[in-house]
Amino acid sequence: MPTCASVIKKRYRDSAALFGKAVAKEPRAGENLNKGYRYNAACAAALAAAGKGIGADKLDLKEKTDLRQQALQWLEADLAARARFLQKNPLLAIRIIDDLQQWQKDPDLAEVRDDNELATLAVEQRAAWQKFWTQVGALAKQARAAFSQTERQGQLTDKEREQSHPLKMTAGKTYMIDMTSAEFDTYLRLEDDKGKVLAENDDISDENLNSRIIFNCKEDGNYRIVATSFQQTGRGAYVLIIREFPSKR
Repeated sequence: MPTCASVIKKRYRDSAALFGKAVAKEPRAGENLNKGYRYNAACAAALAAAGKGIGADKLDLKEKTDLRQQALQWLEADLAARARFLQKNPLLAIRIIDDLQQWQKDPDLAEVRDDNELATLAVEQRAAWQKFWTQVGALAKQARAAFSQTERQGQLTDKEREQSHPLKMTAGKTYMIDMTSAEFDTYLRLEDDKGKVLAENDDISDENLNSRIIFNCKEDGNYRIVATSFQQTGRGAYVLIIREFPSKR
């Protein structure tokens, strides 16, 4: 697959062509959420169609229209893939929400998203893009409806190096528990009411200092989340985000 070097050099037209050939050659690669090949291709095509980047000034109206249409097709394919992933694995809802929020604010797509820019397009193409963004919003709402969420805040100090948060859980449901802090290296434990450790985890992201536990509850009961830090050296504020996913049908 191509790298983003040509995008960095603002060769958006060339980048769209390269990404397009690569995705056509390796369709499965386009389904990879972490790589974002189709999305990068769509952004490059949209930027070129907007007259930005090296060589874009030589594009005629038809070429720009074709680039926007190709960008739309790539994004529609990405949106459809996320809908399928959500249906198969509701736990991906968090990732999908983050992705779609990025789409809705990414400046690379402003020319095919913002009302003022869309107003300059032909009626048919404008309608197609408006329909797409409506679908993006609908999938984001569907992903958010896949779970319930509560937040709890806490503070680790020299005297209190870990804090316990009681949580009643229901058999059959899946719980995703995140701990985040901007001040220290987080560490999470999940225990039953007798103090038995059922799961534990430290950082899943060095940048955000997050910890995550995903727990499939098999028995109704009272549990507790233990929020602490790596080797209990951390001090400062933290936030717990508890997401509850319904039982599988």
